[in-house]
Amino acid sequence: MKLPKTWFLPHNPDVLGLLRDQADTVAELLTALAGWARGLPTGGELRTPLLVQAGERRQVLVAVREAFSTPIEAEDVFELAERLGEIAEAAYMLVRESDLSRTQPDEHLTAMVLTVVTAFDMLHKAVDTLPRTEAAGEADAALSSLEAAEHAYRRAIAELETEPDPRREMRLRELYRRAEHLALAVQRLGRRTWYAVCKIS
Repeated sequence: MKLPKTWFLPHNPDVLGLLRDQADTVAELLTALAGWARGLPTGGELRTPLLVQAGERRQVLVAVREAFSTPIEAEDVFELAERLGEIAEAAYMLVRESDLSRTQPDEHLTAMVLTVVTAFDMLHKAVDTLPRTEAAGEADAALSSLEAAEHAYRRAIAELETEPDPRREMRLRELYRRAEHLALAVQRLGRRTWYAVCKIS
């Protein structure tokens, strides 16, 4: 029996490298979101990274499908890419709703957004750290920091009781709800990051 003259190594794309690229793009989008929350104009600063990260997310999913093995479980890479995409979409939809309703961020919305962006920055570092066990601790710290967003949300809703303009109340309530959705999306990323590390520890 003749042995093959050429041996083919299994295809192993850098799935974590692609995931980090997506996280970098989402971080760029959230930096623009933080500027918006502080009153700076966004222009197209959110839409461009939104579209870029969507393409990067597809690249991650294709790479996971083609990879012979992955540093963390393939399902976790898939879920992390999806959750990064959810964060990007939630941030974009928050700003779009603000533009459509012509309602600028108030102090409560600003506090919520900046807290979420800070938590994401910590998770961005955790994604960069994968698959090392330190990523779990970084994810835990990010999740703890999100409690401040919940407190800001409660204060915001309570203050709406004294808002004299019912139209403004309705618009602000919707913006608060969308900011809460963004916070939950970041929370889901943190939990999945922690879970992915714990499974291989």
